[in-house]
Amino acid sequence: NWQFHTIVKELQNFCNIDLSSFYLDIVKDRLYCSGPAKERTSSQTVLYQTLLNLLSLLAPVLSFTAEEAYLTLKNEIYTPNGIKSEESIHLTELPSVNDGYMDEEYAKTWDTLIEIRKDVLKQIEVLRSEKKIGHSLESVVDLYADENTYELLQENKEELAPLFVVSGVNLKRKNKSTSGVYKGALVDVEVHKSGAKKCERCWRYLESVGANDKYPDLCERCASVIKNYYS
Repeated sequence: NWQFHTIVKELQNFCNIDLSSFYLDIVKDRLYCSGPAKERTSSQTVLYQTLLNLLSLLAPVLSFTAEEAYLTLKNEIYTPNGIKSEESIHLTELPSVNDGYMDEEYAKTWDTLIEIRKDVLKQIEVLRSEKKIGHSLESVVDLYADENTYELLQENKEELAPLFVVSGVNLKRKNKSTSGVYKGALVDVEVHKSGAKKCERCWRYLESVGANDKYPDLCERCASVIKNYYS
């Protein structure tokens, strides 16, 4: 029916909400500051595949822009590395759903984490409006959860600080004494300013900053990356 506005709206929403406001926000640290670790490579793979799919979907609407971007990939990545590719974005197949990526239980877990993130971000904005913090990385989050939610958070603890874009997350079991904190839909949330020093490389506020005499302005992770890959 040639209703281009429908796909354009969907792609705009995806780029603005799912990609920019969510995914790119939470993987920024691992892309910029991690060494060549598995989590960094996996994010690069996701972004690469997302770019290819977006170009294919945009090609019927933004024909010349999509072609220019694709040819840049072809000339700078595919051809120099001997990777076989089509001559034009307009000769590629439209993307299809890969059932191998589907995991209902994992999706439910992330639905829960995203709901908790909404409440955390609200409380971060409260501190920002009160001029207690500037960037969200200046803050540390305390989460008070019931037993089931606590176990879920504990299993995904390494993902929480990047997910909330904060410097630290403390998990605590909810009890009757947790008064005076924000009552979220799934957890109680308390956000406060970190008392640790700022890492000059990743901008997180961590107790490990200054532990390495050779890199006194860096956290343990950043000092290790600089030592192993850039010195």
